Amino acid sequence: MGRVIKFLLIVVPVFIGSIETGFSQGDDDNAYLEVARTRAGKIVDNLGVKDASEADRLQALIANQYVKLNAIHTERDQQKAKLEARYKDREEKDERHEARLEAAVSKKVRAQHDRFLKDLRMETDSTTVDRIKDGMTYNVVPITYQGYVEMLPTLTSTQKQHIYDLLVEAREIAMDKGSSEEKHAVFGKYKGKINNYLSAEGVETKEARKAWEAKLKARNKNGDKK
Repeated sequence: MGRVIKFLLIVVPVFIGSIETGFSQGDDDNAYLEVARTRAGKIVDNLGVKDASEADRLQALIANQYVKLNAIHTERDQQKAKLEARYKDREEKDERHEARLEAAVSKKVRAQHDRFLKDLRMETDSTTVDRIKDGMTYNVVPITYQGYVEMLPTLTSTQKQHIYDLLVEAREIAMDKGSSEEKHAVFGKYKGKINNYLSAEGVETKEARKAWEAKLKARNKNGDKK
């Protein structure tokens, strides 16, 4: 599987808490490591990977990604706090410093994003990689896409593909965010883009959405009775 995977095979039981993370192993760090392992484990459980060793390696890679991103986001927040303290007594703050900080953070996140995907692709196939991305973003892509298709049954294949492509683009950004709120905010922005696209295409969504929501309400009500 390559040197990276051979390395993971040896250190999976300890690698999240030592070599790969760069954390100091304080109480807060250990608490987050446990959260990362649990999140990653749930994602892998839903993949249905039959090989236990492969499942362990995937869990390790995903958990490590959470840890790495958390470290970047934590450092960003600390730097922002310093900037706010520096400018708290000034009427106007110099936004150039904050812009440079955000640019530096984006660069780090992108590098970590690419590294993570490279490691995953060395371990598994593209379909499973996509399912891991979905797991890291609460399956918003398949759920939302199916929602649009059900709500708007007259969509053309081209329109469906464009909607799907926008959702996938959103997922690529959302999977690097540090909280569920931030991830959902990304998808919210892209849903706005989708609605604007549909409006430009002449697709009526307001009444269709009302009908679809009523259908969902009835479906859930009937499901509760069973």
